Parts: sequence; C-alpha cells; structure tokens
Amino acid sequence: MGAYYDLKYIRERIPIQEVAAQLGIERHGKMLRCWRPGHTHGDSTPSMGIDFRRNKVKCFLCDDRQLSNLDLVAEHEGISLQQAAEWIADRFSVPAAGKSKSASARGHYWRSKTYQKLPLWFRPYVEGLVLDPRWSKLPPLPAKIFTILLVLLLVEVLANDKYQVQVSNKDLQELSGRGKNTVLRAIKLLKRKKLINVTRTRGDCCVYEVNTIPRRLVESIIEEKYKKESKA
Repeated sequence: MGAYYDLKYIRERIPIQEVAAQLGIERHGKMLRCWRPGHTHGDSTPSMGIDFRRNKVKCFLCDDRQLSNLDLVAEHEGISLQQAAEWIADRFSVPAAGKSKSASARGHYWRSKTYQKLPLWFRPYVEGLVLDPRWSKLPPLPAKIFTILLVLLLVEVLANDKYQVQVSNKDLQELSGRGKNTVLRAIKLLKRKKLINVTRTRGDCCVYEVNTIPRRLVESIIEEKYKKESKA
C-alpha cells in the first residue's frame, strides 16, 4: 500500500482545472473537452463543465453526477481512488492524512488473510472503495463492519457475478470480534446512513447490498474477470 493522503484536502484545495491540464484534457474557458468515446467529432463543442465553486466537473453527455479531481483522474487513467491520490500527490503538494481510529479499522483489513487471497488485479477495486471518504468518519466498529461487508460483497461479485452477499450474524461477530448486539447496532447505524441495504433475511442470515459500489464498477469487475479468464 502507498501512503495515505488527505483526500479532503485534494478534493477541496487542488484546482480541478489544473489536474485536468496535467491529464492533457483540453480546456475552453469554463468547459473541458471530454475524452470519452461517444461524442460527435471528438467533442468539438466541449461538453464537460467546470464547477469552480465545488471544484468538480461534469460531462453533460456521459456523467450522471459531478466528478471530483480524484474521480476525474481515476476514470481518465483507469485506476483506483488510492492510486489517483498518489497520481495527484506526485504532481501537487499534498499533506499526508492523519491517523484516525476509522482509518486504523480500515487499514487492519489490508493485513487480513481474506484480502491477501484476492487477485492482484482485483485489489485496487477494493482499496478504492474502502478508502471512499463518504464513510471515513464512521466510528471504528461500524467502519470495520462496513469494510467486512464491502469486501465480502466484492468477493461475491468476483466469484459469482452477484451484487448481493448473504452473511450470517455469527460470521460478522467472528470477523469483527464483537458480540451480537454490538454488531446489530453497527448494522443499524450503517442502514440509517444509507451505506447499506438489507434486502431480505433468511433465519440468522441477511442479504446485503452496499450503496457505495456503483453498478458500472461491478460491470467493469465482471468484464475484467472474464478477460483475465479468456487469456489464461
């Protein structure tokens, strides 16, 4: 793993237009020329608007949400968010992130046996999602439970092309090292913050979805998996 950088600082303090320039994306005033396929005449009329106040961009044809500078680098270069942070830090002055309890809870997972068994090409997907700032301020235990669910779900995507994962409360207790009621409280918090959905229950098992995993990312994982298998 590379260094942990202050992602909030990157998103708020590193001008996205300067990041775009480093990527070689052509700028015309408040617009950027989108590099993606699907634009008439190579996006001759730039269609990616810059929101200077929020430090974000959005292509009015391709994007359903605004992209931060990290999102822009990750998508343009085809890399994870952690790698995008390192890419930006190589070109701009970025402070390292402070050690928080939730960061420690997440960092613990990189040393786990489950993570070490994942294919190398698959690990950046896990890293990028686990480092997502949308849940970085969670208390330590919910952060740990969320990491477990997220990685288990990604492994399910990798193994069976499924967007849902079935986990028993006992499994979560064993993986987190905490009691039943404590785990259930953490799950309740994650549901309240809309980070996870519990689609149905089967006895002691729940079927979970993780809301921070975009469907298009799942599709790209499945597509890359089959490419790897076809080459093997």
